[in-house]
Amino acid sequence: MAASPQVEDGHIKLANELFDAILRFPFTARQLKVVLAIARKTYGFNKKRDDVSASQIGEICGMARTHVTSTLNELARKNVISKVKGEYGSMVEITKDYTRWTSTDSVRGVSNSLNSKEGCTDRVQGYQNGTSTESVQVASTKSVHTKDNLPKDIKHSRAKKSAESVDEEFEEAWRLYPKRDGGNSKSAARKAWDARRREGISGASMIAGVKRYAKQVADAGNTGTRFVKMASTFFGPDHHFESESDFGSQPADAAIASWWHRAGFDKEWQATNEGCSERYAHLWRDGKRVPNEVLAAEAQL
Repeated sequence: MAASPQVEDGHIKLANELFDAILRFPFTARQLKVVLAIARKTYGFNKKRDDVSASQIGEICGMARTHVTSTLNELARKNVISKVKGEYGSMVEITKDYTRWTSTDSVRGVSNSLNSKEGCTDRVQGYQNGTSTESVQVASTKSVHTKDNLPKDIKHSRAKKSAESVDEEFEEAWRLYPKRDGGNSKSAARKAWDARRREGISGASMIAGVKRYAKQVADAGNTGTRFVKMASTFFGPDHHFESESDFGSQPADAAIASWWHRAGFDKEWQATNEGCSERYAHLWRDGKRVPNEVLAAEAQL
């Protein structure tokens, strides 16, 4: 079947001025691949920065992880990107002020802070006749709109779109998620949600998981208690939203046979208060701990 890419399936929204700067800069082949991969992982998801591993970038570029790591360090030294340690790999973003890019490594180093206002201040020269001088400055072009010469209607339109850049599916999942006693960071949940979306998991499937989990929590009488998982855990790398997928499709008697019911408790919190856990539920009957001698005698039968 012939390929037929569609912008409706996702696209990179990159300013022409920045794209022109990328084309002008004397990147090596590897550096150019990594820069474009970072653009894909950030601007491709309407984000300025992202926490990505070298393996992820390597998969996009068709490069070895070790090559990606060294290339990221090269780009950081040239002030083309900002890079700090992240949870999954490195938190990276492209330095939009391309006049700060330099074709030689910064003598003083590149600031690792994404919020730093300092950076390489080396004076750079033009890239002429296809050969690089000591360093390169990517000049601005008058033929494209910049933030300084954008017409007011375009500025207003972009500001409006930015304000509306809300993931409606996540908001729906957050609204349906069962309440819990204790902290439940929405921003942490959104971060985990976005990570799963980057894995290719649909928002609809996670919303379905939330609905099933909310029913499970309600049936167990745990709504509003500390036994409700934090949303960041539910949407986390262990895919709890999938592990709950069988709930609600089981027969009623199978659904009732939860570990606390098998131990003789009506509610999960009752079992936990008595010291019973899922791991040791088999040691409990009728809500009481089975004596060790009874268990030993049964083991000999």
